[in-house]
Amino acid sequence: MSQIEEYQKSIDELNKARAEVDRLTRTAIEIADKLRNWRVVMLSNLADVNFHFSIALDASKPSIDCRDWPSPIALRDAMNHFYASRATVMQAWKLIPEGKRTGLTPPESM
Repeated sequence: MSQIEEYQKSIDELNKARAEVDRLTRTAIEIADKLRNWRVVMLSNLADVNFHFSIALDASKPSIDCRDWPSPIALRDAMNHFYASRATVMQAWKLIPEGKRTGLTPPESM
């Protein structure tokens, strides 16, 4: 694989890593937004959780599926994957001779 192909492959991996961090943070933010009005929120799919019938029987109340809640470990792993991918992009860029970089997006703009 050429140096340019390696660089492009590393960019693809960086974009996937960024998308995963974005997905996890978007989910956490959506959950946080629901919890702003926690008095009417129901948690679902969590072992041994019983809600008062006034909340549990009202389908119009917001609900948080706890299976969707990103764990701190999942977020840490996704962020570390992003940082490692970004370092790989920077290293791959350095391996491309300056004369062959024409038309490529430099990593500083990512």
